[in-house]
Amino acid sequence: MLLAGCCGLENYNLAGLDLAQVAITTRSFGDARQFVRDNRARLPELVWLNQIHGGLVVDGTRIKPPPVDGDGIVAKEPLMVAVFVADCLPVALLDGLGNFGVFHCGWRGLASSILANGVCEMRRNGAKTLKGVLGPCIGPCCYEFSPEDLGIVAKAIQVDPSILEAKTNWGTLSFDLRRAATAELSRLGVEIVIDDSRCTGCHERLFYSARIRNESQRMAMIVGRSLLGESIN
Repeated sequence: MLLAGCCGLENYNLAGLDLAQVAITTRSFGDARQFVRDNRARLPELVWLNQIHGGLVVDGTRIKPPPVDGDGIVAKEPLMVAVFVADCLPVALLDGLGNFGVFHCGWRGLASSILANGVCEMRRNGAKTLKGVLGPCIGPCCYEFSPEDLGIVAKAIQVDPSILEAKTNWGTLSFDLRRAATAELSRLGVEIVIDDSRCTGCHERLFYSARIRNESQRMAMIVGRSLLGESIN
């Protein structure tokens, strides 16, 4: 496999859960979006999207060839699926029956029901008990936000806006994207088994950040049965 042995590919430790593997690329991997474009012909099993910051979830088995518009992909083995991020939250959903999905989850995606749509689509495809893996994203320490947009997200995911409020390191109102996604997944009956709480804004040596450093490169969350990389808890 082309990804085997790649520097900067971190594999989340899901040992004992009989799930597909989930990995995140880091800065040392390089620009994951460009990597996929450059190696498209050598990654026939990988499905990805033209991400549009919305709530559209597509069936990866019907994308030939990728990419198509959307922000979530559901699939089954032997496919691999990926989303690209540089501050937005990547979320993987998995069951023990070979069903999995990956979702590009920013505030607009949450407000457009990206996670609810993903869970619905996976259950329509036969998934039962779903487990969630949350990757790194921008933390509330770095995510200045308006009260109007915060209210939009809170209404969409049916929570009080106050639980999503925080303060940036410089003292202004911020949005806790991770807490919002966690609340939405809890409401949807998904158990989170990995929560990678590293902030993409703070961890400059590990991750790209569009908002803090105006970087155009992207990390990828990749889900599939046969990923290889350094294992992290």
